[in-house]
Amino acid sequence: MTLQADPKAARRGGFDRPILHGLASYAIAGVAVARACGLGPDKLTMSSARFTGVVALRETLEFRIWREPGRARFQGLVGDRKRLDQGVVAFGGDA
Repeated sequence: MTLQADPKAARRGGFDRPILHGLASYAIAGVAVARACGLGPDKLTMSSARFTGVVALRETLEFRIWREPGRARFQGLVGDRKRLDQGVVAFGGDA
């Protein structure tokens, strides 16, 4: 089992409970930022972010988003703790 699915494996990995897989956090960020900018995720042409912490299952990941021409910058937070930082997505097509 993995620390994303099994509480015992998560504890062995040093976590209180299972965590959200980093790629899932990354994908959620892309979709959330695109939708907040009034676009579908199909308009994303580039996405990057720095992982600064883990998101545990059942935690709420919220975003601070700054829209710029053709792209948006973002941070992902759980409460006041950054989990994704220096995030950037670029939009193509009719964005």
